[in-house]
Amino acid sequence: MAISAFIGISVAAVGILLKSFTKNHATMAFESLDNFSTAILTSLLVFAYEQQRYRATMEKVVEGTMLYPTVHASPERSTDTLW
Repeated sequence: MAISAFIGISVAAVGILLKSFTKNHATMAFESLDNFSTAILTSLLVFAYEQQRYRATMEKVVEGTMLYPTVHASPERSTDTLW
């Protein structure tokens, strides 16, 4: 979540700075609201992508553990003797 929020805020900051330099208005003006909405949408998009990648990775991990299960000693086998 922190990464997606950082990316969204970065996109908003770049948009605000570009608009303030090109149109010569204050950095925190009413006209910057569209940049904040873009930041929120960008954050949500990146967050959704992160969640999708996380689920896909977890499915591969679970799938891998099903293909190669760990071998446990059976209770009827004694580990005291070699034969």
